[in-house]
Amino acid sequence: KEKDLLSTLRQHLDRGYMRVGEFQDLHNAHVLYNYHQLDYYRGRVLRWKNEFTAFQKSHDVEAYLSKPSQGCFDRKRSHLFWGEIDTVPCGSDLATRTLALLGL
Repeated sequence: KEKDLLSTLRQHLDRGYMRVGEFQDLHNAHVLYNYHQLDYYRGRVLRWKNEFTAFQKSHDVEAYLSKPSQGCFDRKRSHLFWGEIDTVPCGSDLATRTLALLGL
């Protein structure tokens, strides 16, 4: 299902964001760290990268993201973007109508 693939993609990206952030903190925090710590955090980032790359290829994520969704947006996930409008747009809606909902 599209929703399942999108949820899984978001989980992968969230995990990568955390891994990269942990690795970056070694530099930004200006703390002393040893090579074991550097290797540990670097390894976590590289493992995530390999897992994410494999996930992208096995699920053809590029093709998935390049086609318009035919379903409607999940209200629970999009409330911060769409605010308090009554009708959340669907992927097949015209762009003009959707932009009008945003008040643009």
